[in-house]
Amino acid sequence: MGEEQFKTTGKRMMMEGIPVSPETFPYLVSGSGRRMLWVRQPRERLSVAFRHEETLEEVFSWVVESIEKEGLKRDWGNVLPFSEDSIIQAFSHLAYYGIKPAEVFFSDQGPILVEGEEVLSEDGTVNKVSRVPWLPPGYGIVVPENKTFLGSAIFLAEGCFAVVVHNPSRGMVVLRDLPEENEEGTKNGPAPQDLESEVG
Repeated sequence: MGEEQFKTTGKRMMMEGIPVSPETFPYLVSGSGRRMLWVRQPRERLSVAFRHEETLEEVFSWVVESIEKEGLKRDWGNVLPFSEDSIIQAFSHLAYYGIKPAEVFFSDQGPILVEGEEVLSEDGTVNKVSRVPWLPPGYGIVVPENKTFLGSAIFLAEGCFAVVVHNPSRGMVVLRDLPEENEEGTKNGPAPQDLESEVG
């Protein structure tokens, strides 16, 4: 795989020199000490840690949670209420960056907003609908059907993998029940768990 190199940090196997485009920052990668790390400066190459205590589905859940938290913090406009109107807004968000068709994921344990396996955008694009176990009830995400725009999972061996996410503000819209403001002007409801740290 070109200039990529492996090294061990503590109990983690690290992979260095993964090529990325500087235009796709910030990046979210699987970390060594922390589960996920944000790299907020443009890079041409990244280092990632391989995870082996968790399943890939658990890591997918962390990715969604981290992008949700960062999107709210940075005002990306990619966290929307859990509603049918928000799905149309999510398609428009991705289409603005030239991304279509999309795929909509809902939790297989909670409510869904779309019946069937397909939903149309306003321009008539056919988008897939899937149900997965790694989203909590009341959540949905809209992502490119071509997942390479959003990132990739790198497998070293069975049950051992690393994750690189790029274009998070462009390539994922999170649908969830947003907490309402109380009388003091603060948000009600739990805040996303702090799963990630920061690099750069």
